[in-house]
Amino acid sequence: MSVSLLLIGYGIFFAGIIPSITFALVLLVWFTYAHREPKKVIYTLNNNGIVVDRVLFPYQNILAFWINYLPPDIKTLNFETTAYINRYVSIQLNDQNPLEVREYLLQYLVEDLDQGETLAERITRKTKF
Repeated sequence: MSVSLLLIGYGIFFAGIIPSITFALVLLVWFTYAHREPKKVIYTLNNNGIVVDRVLFPYQNILAFWINYLPPDIKTLNFETTAYINRYVSIQLNDQNPLEVREYLLQYLVEDLDQGETLAERITRKTKF
């Protein structure tokens, strides 16, 4: 927080008021989202595809899946779709057994063993955003 105030003060004295206001607004949005209660998303695996919050991702539209598992912090199911926008989907497994999820999905999909946690996922996890 003190670093943020120093940057805003620096902006006012050396860069002008517009960068300071912009930085203050970005911080306000960041703090607002960082302190919100996470939305509960329900997902289901069935013989048609993966359902995420009432949105069906049919297996024929999923290129591959992979599971990032490094207890206790990382336990996610990730898959790549054929979509142009939102091509990669990541689902927190929470209390689910990743081995059971993996075994079920292997019936329908190819597992990509070369994928890992992306930089964006690491930043999101570290900042708890």
